[in-house]
Amino acid sequence: MAYSLCTYPDVSLKEARRRRGAALALVANNIDPRSHRRAERQKASHAVNNTFKAVSHRWHEF
Repeated sequence: MAYSLCTYPDVSLKEARRRRGAALALVANNIDPRSHRRAERQKASHAVNNTFKAVSHRWHEF
């Protein structure tokens, strides 16, 4: 199973190693890193899209 942490010029070697360590820690706890990252992104998106401001803008456009 392949898991991409980043691309070389965008992230430093130190940061890539930190991300690898975090992914290995998740695997050690029987957590799929890809699913975990997907869930975290969804949670962040949900938090941004459900603010009072965002909901009021959608309601006003309706």
